[in-house]
Order: sequence, then structure tokens, then C-alpha cells
Amino acid sequence: MSEEIYADGIGEITVTGSVVRVDLMTMAVNDKDEEGRLKPTFKQRIIFPIEGFAHAAEAMLQMRQQLLDRGILTRKDDTTPQMRFTESGPTGQPN
Repeated sequence: MSEEIYADGIGEITVTGSVVRVDLMTMAVNDKDEEGRLKPTFKQRIIFPIEGFAHAAEAMLQMRQQLLDRGILTRKDDTTPQMRFTESGPTGQPN
């Protein structure tokens, strides 16, 4: 059986020699900032060889473009894509 990991995003990416470490973050429901917003907290780390990271990054860029093409992601400005959410989750059909 395979294990699934949920992450709200990526915190830090570190390169050491030929290894890339990607820190996955989740929103801590029990930890809020001064304004009452959930704080991101470290969840787990993915460690890639550089070539594996490059392939993963390319796959993510291709998926990002598909989400933009389908209208699931929209651009707030020229550089930052934004995901639109409804009560039931992201709009569109990601698969």
C-alpha cells in the first residue's frame, strides 16, 4: 500500500552538492499569527538527486500550464498564478 502525503505548499528548497531538499509545509490549525491566520509549519522533506528534481520541476510546470489553460488557475498579475476555490474545492476538472 502506498502512503499519501498532503502539503499546503513548499517552504524551502535547499541544494547541497548533488542533492535537492524540498520542505513540504502544512497550515498548523493550532498555531496562529497575531492576526489569527494559520501559520505554515514543516510537514515532511522530499530529497531528490538534482536530475530527479529537474524532471519533477518540469512535470510541475507542465501541469501548471494545463491548469492555466483549463482556467483552474488564473493569473493575478503577470507572474503569480492564483487558484480559484469554491465551497466544494478548486473549480474545473484537474484530471
